[in-house]
Amino acid sequence: MRAGLLRQRVILKAPTETLDAAGQSVITYPTDTATVWARVEPLTGRELKEAGAFASEATLKVIIRYCSGLTSKYIIVHGTRTYKIEAVLNLMIGRKDIKLLCTELPASAV
Repeated sequence: MRAGLLRQRVILKAPTETLDAAGQSVITYPTDTATVWARVEPLTGRELKEAGAFASEATLKVIIRYCSGLTSKYIIVHGTRTYKIEAVLNLMIGRKDIKLLCTELPASAV
């Protein structure tokens, strides 16, 4: 991928599991794992149909350079919005680019 296509900065956050006062497991995202350049765009109609196999609600596509260990448990922060990763797709076998299919999280969920 040409570097000029990656024009936006996104923050990747890994989950941390903690216990609340009642002993219940709570997942939080306290620290930034990485800040990377990305291409962020809404999914087209065709891509939404293809994404249906991965995530029925995916509405956003984020393309980043390969990042090892990235899973669908991570979240992405782009500006003031937060997105849950529904699917991580390796575009080219050989660790070059990754396509992330995402859905927006409500502000109260993070």
